[in-house]
Amino acid sequence: APLLILTAYVSFTSVGMVIASPVNDLLSERVERALCGPRQAPPLPFRLQAKATALSLLDSLTIALAQLALSAFAAPLLLVPIVGWIPLFLVNAYFAGRAFFEAGTARNFLRRRHVRPALRQRQRQILGLGMAMEILFLVPLGGLVLMPLGVVAGTLLYCSIDWEQT
Repeated sequence: APLLILTAYVSFTSVGMVIASPVNDLLSERVERALCGPRQAPPLPFRLQAKATALSLLDSLTIALAQLALSAFAAPLLLVPIVGWIPLFLVNAYFAGRAFFEAGTARNFLRRRHVRPALRQRQRQILGLGMAMEILFLVPLGGLVLMPLGVVAGTLLYCSIDWEQT
C-alpha cells in the first residue's frame, strides 16, 4: 500500500502534465502573446520543425529520467519519521515547477543548454511555483482544476527572462 501511494504521488503530476499538455501549450502561447506581444518568428521548414520536436522530446525524457532517479534516491528517506517526506516533496516540487516553466521554452524550441542559465537564475521561483502546485495537487481534483494557474505562472516566469542576454 505505501509503495502504491508513493507511485501514485510521483506519477500524478507527470501524467497530468502529459494529458493536459495540448491545452497548457495553447494557454501558455496566449499568455506569452499577451505579455510579450505578437512575435514574428520565421516559419521553419517541416524537416527542421520535426527535428526540433524530436530534440524537445529527448530533453523531456532526460528530465523525466532525472526526476525518477532523484525520486528513487529520496524515497528511502520516507522511512525517517516526521521529516522523511520533505526530500521527496522538494524533488517533485522542483520538477513540477520546471515543467510549468518549460511550457514556453519547448514551444520556442529552446534546448536544455539555452534554458540551463535561466533555471539557475530562477531556481527559487521555480521551486516556489512547484511547491504551490504540489500542495494544490494534494487536494483531490484541486490541482487539475487549478493547473491553468500554474501554466500562467510558469509562462510569466518564462516571459520575465531576457532570453537574448541569457
